[in-house]
Amino acid sequence: MAVLFNDQEDTFFVVGAELADPAYLNTLEQDLRGADPLRDNFGFGFSAHRLKVGEGLVLAYRHFSGGSINYIDDETYRKLTIWLRDPRAHLVTRQTVSFPGQGIVLLSSGGSAWPRNDCSGYVTGTAEITPLDFGLSIHVEGTFVPRGTRRALDECKSREVNLQFVATQARLSGLTPWQGGSGAKHPYAETYVH
Repeated sequence: MAVLFNDQEDTFFVVGAELADPAYLNTLEQDLRGADPLRDNFGFGFSAHRLKVGEGLVLAYRHFSGGSINYIDDETYRKLTIWLRDPRAHLVTRQTVSFPGQGIVLLSSGGSAWPRNDCSGYVTGTAEITPLDFGLSIHVEGTFVPRGTRRALDECKSREVNLQFVATQARLSGLTPWQGGSGAKHPYAETYVH
């Protein structure tokens, strides 16, 4: 019987923030065409979740699993980031927004110790955002479409997404690289909880 380490979830929202590079996965997709993605030095899909000061509202879900104490390097991550152009209405009124029309939804997952095996892409669908006394309730439904990934399409393929979480407000300056803040000096800073 495998003994599992505790999983950890980080959920938050940031007002006055945006994706550091909204076209990151599209650029990575172009860079990977015709290259040897296992040998050439390219970025990683999960880096699309990096944030910066800007216009809009960012809603984020981060999940880390420490894996089993019986195995080495079996930790995993899952990151979902929603960027909305206009944050105001979503903080006070229940809203349903559609993507990509009203913003961008990114999803990444993989083995924490194996950043080149990242599976990243965009989600097309809707998010229902409900203000609560202590934060926001978010329910995302849609279809994940891989983009900018090194993994073969049979390992990283389109799939349905249905995720619900509650987020509390955070400051951009207080976010770690794992959460999307600045300062990542190594890919592991973005695939492991620090």
